[in-house]
Amino acid sequence: MKLMIRQSKGDYQERFLVFNEKGEPKYCVLGMRRNTGELLKIQDGEGRMFSTIRQRNFFFLTGYSIEISQIRSATLLQNPVTLHTLLKVRNANWSIRGNIREKDFEVVGENQEAVMIHTRKWDRRGDWYELQLLYPESEILCLAIAICMDSVLPVGEGSIVAINS
Repeated sequence: MKLMIRQSKGDYQERFLVFNEKGEPKYCVLGMRRNTGELLKIQDGEGRMFSTIRQRNFFFLTGYSIEISQIRSATLLQNPVTLHTLLKVRNANWSIRGNIREKDFEVVGENQEAVMIHTRKWDRRGDWYELQLLYPESEILCLAIAICMDSVLPVGEGSIVAINS
């Protein structure tokens, strides 16, 4: 399965658009600025909510709390200067390894086997990313993690993120 994520150029509330491999809209990521950070929501075209991401800015850390079905499923903390990133996933021992600055990284499980692989690509439309998912049942969680990482280090207007599973 392949999904394409495109950063929205227009309305700030619509941060990312996600399309399936046929180019049909699948998810929309809406954003709202708050005093404590940003609130992002992953939903489908019918308005069904799949995930809520709450960003919080601390002194030298950016934190994201990922909720799926109203249950905190993961927490991601990142130092925006050093890019050191800590990922804590509920009921799983996942971590991040690779070159986060270049957006070429993997989320790996307890046995160091990749759960998802995030690689940077370029084409005539600009930067985009390929995300390979090894477990389709973790699609929403992996999508939320990718959105957090792409929000921390924005790549610019109109960038594309591709997700494969």
